[in-house]
Amino acid sequence: MRRLAILSPYVEDVSETLRQRLRSAGVETPQFGSFNEENETAVAHISANSVLAAATVLFQRGGCDAIFISCTNLQTLDIITEIEKQCSCPVWSSNLVLGWHMLKKAGLKARSPEAGTLLHDVGL
Repeated sequence: MRRLAILSPYVEDVSETLRQRLRSAGVETPQFGSFNEENETAVAHISANSVLAAATVLFQRGGCDAIFISCTNLQTLDIITEIEKQCSCPVWSSNLVLGWHMLKKAGLKARSPEAGTLLHDVGL
């Protein structure tokens, strides 16, 4: 996947740093959305339904292969599969990718289809 729709809770300068790092790694971010939340404590109070709606609208704008939802404080685990169904694309969140990476590093096998396609079959 080289064209990601990015959803972030962060203010513009933090979000732009993320986009620049992805760009330098060869990943395009043609669609980008943010809740522009300045207060980190408030990020945890952004509802899962708001994240689901924002991610879906963002992807529907077109030009992306997958969705990445940035921030470990956003409520994403329970909505990953629903976003994947609505958008017909892979959806990753910071926490989901972190868990996947830990499993890979530990050499463990896992299966968690309710956590989206990334953890549907991790056969390491």
